Amino acid sequence: MFRSVFLRRILFMVLLSLVIAGALSAVLFFVASVNSVKNRAIDDSKSRADILSAYFSRHPEEMNGGSGNSKELLEDDRLMDSYVLVYDREGYLLQQTLELGAEDTEILIPLKNYSTSQLLTNRSETRFFVVIPHRGMFDQIIIAQATIIIDSQLSGYVIVGTPTRDSADMLLDFLEI
Repeated sequence: MFRSVFLRRILFMVLLSLVIAGALSAVLFFVASVNSVKNRAIDDSKSRADILSAYFSRHPEEMNGGSGNSKELLEDDRLMDSYVLVYDREGYLLQQTLELGAEDTEILIPLKNYSTSQLLTNRSETRFFVVIPHRGMFDQIIIAQATIIIDSQLSGYVIVGTPTRDSADMLLDFLEI
C-alpha cells in the first residue's frame, strides 16, 4: 500500500500539517491565555483596591490598625490573595500585609519601592494600575492604587500588589501535557 511515492508524500504532508497546526494552536492558546489571565488579575487587583478604599473611607479609624478588623481583613488569604499597603496622605506606611517568609519579602520590597517612587506621587483622586516586571516575562507584579477619601478630602492610598507567577505556572503546566 505504501509503495507509491506519491501516497507516501501526501501522507507525510498531511502528518506534517497536523503537527504544525497542533504546535501553532498550542502557541496561540498560550499567548491568548496569558493575556486573558493577566487581564483577570488586573481586574481583581482593581476591585480589591476599590473595596479596601471604600472600607477605609467608611472606617477611618481602621487606617492605623484600629480595632484589628483591618488587620484581619488584610491577612485573610481567601479574600486578599494579594499584598496590601496602606499609606496616609503624606506617604507614610500605616499598614501592610504580614510578611511570613522570604517569598513575601521578595514581593513586598519591590512593591514598596515602586509605590514610594512612582505611585504616591499621584496626588489626584483617581485610581490606576501598572504592571511591573519582577523576575522575567511571566513573573510580574500587578499594582493597583486607589485613594481613600474621608470627608471629601484625600486621606490616604491603598496599594494592592498581585504577583502573576501562580497564573503563569498554571499555564506552563498545560504545555507539559
